Amino acid sequence: MFDRLKDVGGRSLDRLKENERLRALRRQSGRRLRAVRDQSRERLGAVRDRSRERLRASRGGRMAAARLDRLRQTRGGRAAGRQVGRLKEYGDEHPVARRRVLVAVPSAAGLALLAGAADFEMSASKPAGPAGELPVTRAVVRPRPAPPTEKAPVVGLPVQHKPIFTLSDYRRMTGAPAFPADAIALTIDDGPHPIWTPKILRLLDRYHVPAMFCMIGNQVLGHEAVAKSVSNAGHQLANHTYSHPTKLAGKSHDVVRKEIERAQAKIQKTTGHAPKLFRSPGGDWSPTVLQEVAKAGLVPLDWSDDPRDWSRPGVPHIKSKLLAARPGQILLCHDGGGDRSQTYQALNAVIPALVARGLRFVAL
Repeated sequence: MFDRLKDVGGRSLDRLKENERLRALRRQSGRRLRAVRDQSRERLGAVRDRSRERLRASRGGRMAAARLDRLRQTRGGRAAGRQVGRLKEYGDEHPVARRRVLVAVPSAAGLALLAGAADFEMSASKPAGPAGELPVTRAVVRPRPAPPTEKAPVVGLPVQHKPIFTLSDYRRMTGAPAFPADAIALTIDDGPHPIWTPKILRLLDRYHVPAMFCMIGNQVLGHEAVAKSVSNAGHQLANHTYSHPTKLAGKSHDVVRKEIERAQAKIQKTTGHAPKLFRSPGGDWSPTVLQEVAKAGLVPLDWSDDPRDWSRPGVPHIKSKLLAARPGQILLCHDGGGDRSQTYQALNAVIPALVARGLRFVAL
C-alpha cells in the first residue's frame, strides 16, 4: 500500500513539474514573440517611411503634388479650401464634425497624393475632374444639448406674429449666434419613411450636410428605428404635428394642442431629443396655431425656397428651384408622403452644386 501511494505521489509530482516547465516555456515564447513583433513593426515603419520619401521625391510624386496645387487654384478647389478652414474653426462644436477633421481630411490628402503618383502615366494628359468631385467637408453644425435625465417642465414662449422664413428671422427670434454670410439651411418634411429617409441620410452623409427633419408623429410610429437613425446621424428634429392635418389654421385650440403634444411626446420618447421647432403642415398658420406653439415652448418654422417636390413636378423643376437658393434662405424638401425618387435625384445634383458655389449648409 505504501509503495502504491508513493508511486501515485511521484507521478503527481512529476506532472506538476512538467506543468511548471510548460508554463515557463509559454512565458519565454511570449516574450520572444513580442520582441519579434516589435522588431517587425519597427522594420515595417522604417520601410514605409523610406517608401514615402522615395514616392515624394519621384517624378510621379512631384507631378501629383503639382496637380493638387493646380486643383487648389480652381474655383472648386478654393471653395473646398474654404470649407476645410471653416471646419477646422468650428469643427469642435460637434463630435461628428470633429471626427471628420481628424480622420477624413488627412486621409483624403494622402490618398490623393498616392493615387496621383500611381496613375500619372495613364492620366497626366487627362483634364482635371469637375469641381463637384472635389472632397467636401462637413459644414458647421450647432451642438445639440444632451437629453435631460428627467422630463423638464414645458416653458411657454412669447407668441410670435409670424413664423421663421429665413436664417436672419431665426437669429432674431431665437437669439442664436449669427450665421455665416454664405449659410443656407436644408429642411426635410413628412418623414420618417422606411425607403427614402435612409437614402437621403446616406446622401447627406456623403457630402457632410446637416439638415432639419420635420417629423410627423404617426410616421415615427412603426418607423422608430428610422427616426433614431436620423437623430444618431446628428441631424436636428422638428415637430410637424401628429397626423399632418390639412387646414390646421382652421382647427380649434384643443385640436391644435393635441396634434403638437402627441407628436412631441412620440418624437422625444423615440429619439431621446425634444424638438425645439414646429412646422405647420403646408405652412398653414393662424393666431390659434401660433399661440399653441408658444404654449408648447416651440418656435414656429416656415421656409423661403419651396420647389413643391411633394407634388412630383419633375426632377428638372425641383433642381431649378433649389439651385436658385441664395444665402440666408431655408430650403424645403420631403422624405415622406409618397414616392420621393424625384426629390432624391434632384438633391444628388443640387447639394454638390450649391457647395461648389461656396454656399454652406448649417443646422438650425
